[in-house]
Amino acid sequence: MGNSIYDKLFFFGDGEYREKWKKIDAPYTSRSAIGLGNEWIKGSMHIGFRWILPGGPYPPTKAHTHDADEVIGFIGSNTDDVTDLGGEVELFMGEEMERYVISKTCLVWIPKDLVHCPMTYLRIDRPLLFFIAEASSFYKQQIFHSSKSV
Repeated sequence: MGNSIYDKLFFFGDGEYREKWKKIDAPYTSRSAIGLGNEWIKGSMHIGFRWILPGGPYPPTKAHTHDADEVIGFIGSNTDDVTDLGGEVELFMGEEMERYVISKTCLVWIPKDLVHCPMTYLRIDRPLLFFIAEASSFYKQQIFHSSKSV
């Protein structure tokens, strides 16, 4: 890219971004593919893509909420059957900690202030792409402490 009018709207996730995520990814069997937020392009929405690879360990998650609506997605890498997730993911939703097991390509709509997670990768047979997209420039979460054990 040169000095065109819209160059500032393109983000390739290299340099400082890549170095930051190498450190975060280091202990896990997952890799940040690319993400965006106010830190990288002022005023942009928060979105992140992470490859989850077989083997583990995986990044831990705790029950939490957000100040904005969010979508999370799980996409398998079997291009012959795009519904095949290639693994199983456990996700808890609501203060009741209702359990869901996801085994197909899936999007999950999470309205603002809805408790969600923990999330556990139960089985990963081949790489799957996990992503989050939040209707906010900043990723913020408030940890939720439940009396119900999961």
